Amino acid sequence: MGLWRLRSTRLGRTGLLLLSALVFGGIGAVVTLLLPPSYEAETAMLVSRTAGGSTPGYEDLLAGQLLAQTYAELALTRPILTAVAGDLKLNETPEQVADDISAQASGLNPIVRITVRRSDPDLAAGIANEVAQQLIAWRSAEDTDTSGRLAELNASLTTVDSEIERAQAEIEALAGQGGSTAASSLRAELDRLTTLLANQGSLLELMNETNEITLSVIEPASTPIGPARPGLLLNATAAALLGLLLMAGVLALTTEGR
Repeated sequence: MGLWRLRSTRLGRTGLLLLSALVFGGIGAVVTLLLPPSYEAETAMLVSRTAGGSTPGYEDLLAGQLLAQTYAELALTRPILTAVAGDLKLNETPEQVADDISAQASGLNPIVRITVRRSDPDLAAGIANEVAQQLIAWRSAEDTDTSGRLAELNASLTTVDSEIERAQAEIEALAGQGGSTAASSLRAELDRLTTLLANQGSLLELMNETNEITLSVIEPASTPIGPARPGLLLNATAAALLGLLLMAGVLALTTEGR
């Protein structure tokens, strides 16, 4: 008789656990189906850095990876989102716009992915692309100073290169002459050439330290076709597990109370 009661009790607890899992799983499925549909659009951007206009190297690739994280954070700042809301005529605060946007950089490559989830598929794509354009506009404003600096350095370098050529030609001419006057002039031109070469090296070093950063869209967002609603199976399973754990806790407290 005691054994039968024990088995009945175990069967009853198993039934309660299964019932709670089914009930909670069903609730999770119904809630998921009742949620309004949302649409997801994504824009991918490439960040590249070139030092002084030279061919990008390994160090430039590493710098691009670090810069990608910076631009991912910049995409969610108030100035960028204020400009997005203004250009798209959204009657929303920057904080409200930010709620539907995520920007991520993987760290493995210099790519920033801007993802927008909205109930309007066209608006989702529009916001994603507008955020990308605002980042490019911000970068262009920063590039104005860099381009001006490089132009000045290039002009100075051109002048120094011309002076070096003249000094070398003058040295060759003086080397074929004799006399103390020619020797004195030759020494002066050699000193001048040494100074010019030092200036040339300094200008090249400054150009190498002046970095050009390029931000471009490699995959614009397109209007999503289907909604990206939460996974029905995933939510139902999570709810079922929650119900199972809750019922198990209730049964454990009931047993201890006896």
